[in-house]
Amino acid sequence: MNIDELRGQVLARVRLAGRSVRHFRKSAAESVQHPEVMGRVHDGGDLTPRFALMTILSCGIAILGLLQNSVAVIIGAMLVSPLMGPIVALGFSLTTVDYRQMKRSVVALGIGLMVALLISIVIVSFSPLQAETPEILARTQPNLFDLLVAVFSGLAGGYAVIKGRGEAIVGVAIATALMPPLAVVGYGIATLKMHIAMGSFLLFMTNLLAIALSVALLARWYRFTASDSPVSVMWQTVLTLVTFAALSVPLGLALVDIGRKTVVGVTVRAEIERQFEGRRSSIESLDITGGRGEPLEVAATVLTPVFRAGAEPAVASGIARKLGQAAQVSIDQVVVSREDLDERISRQAAETALIRKDLEPLAKAYRARQEAVDAVEAAVFFPVRTLDVEPEAKRIRVEPTADAGVGLRALRQLEASLRTRFSGWDITVIPVVGPLPSLYFESGRENFLIGQHEAVDDIVWALRAWQVAAVTVTGFASSTGSTASNRSLARRRAEWVAQSLRAAGFDALVAADVRVPGQRDLERQFGVTYFQRVDIRLGQGPQPLAIPAATG
Repeated sequence: MNIDELRGQVLARVRLAGRSVRHFRKSAAESVQHPEVMGRVHDGGDLTPRFALMTILSCGIAILGLLQNSVAVIIGAMLVSPLMGPIVALGFSLTTVDYRQMKRSVVALGIGLMVALLISIVIVSFSPLQAETPEILARTQPNLFDLLVAVFSGLAGGYAVIKGRGEAIVGVAIATALMPPLAVVGYGIATLKMHIAMGSFLLFMTNLLAIALSVALLARWYRFTASDSPVSVMWQTVLTLVTFAALSVPLGLALVDIGRKTVVGVTVRAEIERQFEGRRSSIESLDITGGRGEPLEVAATVLTPVFRAGAEPAVASGIARKLGQAAQVSIDQVVVSREDLDERISRQAAETALIRKDLEPLAKAYRARQEAVDAVEAAVFFPVRTLDVEPEAKRIRVEPTADAGVGLRALRQLEASLRTRFSGWDITVIPVVGPLPSLYFESGRENFLIGQHEAVDDIVWALRAWQVAAVTVTGFASSTGSTASNRSLARRRAEWVAQSLRAAGFDALVAADVRVPGQRDLERQFGVTYFQRVDIRLGQGPQPLAIPAATG
């Protein structure tokens, strides 16, 4: 095989792969209800009183958890995550080139940011606790890994919104932690520690921009685009690449610096432990400064039952040998009894156990939520517009999409099945608001055909789910016989159904003296049973005359 033949085979395979990718993308885009998704995005991206309130509560929880160095409280602030909605809306608006939505999202984010900063500054200013806790310091040195976490979280968040799996936003909120970095910015401003404020603000902006652009990329994949013209694709690609490049450079350098510090820290700790090996010693504190061409300065406090002479030069020599740079070592050896050392180690283990105990309820709640979500998703066999599972409140809400094509009977049975599976929970399955099924009667009589009693139960269930109070019941009859007898029969049929609805608590108005234009032609086409029916419409008052829909 010569070079030209090999090149031809490679190009053919590349073209085949390209066609496969395009086909997969087209299939993925066609499986999504674009108007419904955009409706959810717009609802979550606007500035509303709920958004402002949740921002205040989330920031308050976050800053209190940071000041107390409480991981459990900080996770609580992550779960609220009010900023996710505007960020997702911003990502979609970048793809659809919707300047109006883009402006609304930016305004919501800007006001949310200012509100969060104001709340955190006020709380820190009046707080007696203003020390730099480890949880605060952990959010002042973002690196390239934080950017990657934000990218994957943005993709997960965008997929959750597009596929109608809103509960996944909670997991995304935990992964990206938007509010705690913003609260740390407020802490830095309130305490005039601008290095903390700048570092945490870089982390917040990294999460914000990476999530927004990741959502924009996913929205483009699912063809939420205003235009697929080369110019539109080019400027969006350039914007994404420039933003990621601008974020990657400082975060990459920070990651390299963190890696260097980690290597130095591990090496220094290993050298100190080697000098006190076999003496049941414990490093109480370790502070390392310098580096990058400057001599390392190591200050350590070691608890030891026996004083070790010459430990400092030995550690300095080991560091120079392994790292290739000089080090100034100062070791404060605190001689303690073995009993005291054992007690200190036991106390540290007890503190670790307490931290785990604080996190256990949250972990248990998260596992319970995930189990409930998996069970509901396994039971739901149709595309959904809403699927909310709240184990804490013991509440489940399911709402199919407009084109799900699932009937009232199947939805009611699903609700009953979920009630059996989740005993004691508030289960709500809401059918799509639309025409109710017609009820059919025996020829010339006001008795239901077989199965119509269950259809009445389905209709009552749907009306309750829609919270409808009043309906209009319209009776029909075939044209066989006299007009007067047909009208009387149609009214009796309507009244029969209306009584069932009234017994269920609805206000049912009867309308029966109806003659449909072209009824005889329809009867010849569909049969006389076509008009042996009763239709139920939402509301009361004058209704436009409509020809009953064919049942097939």
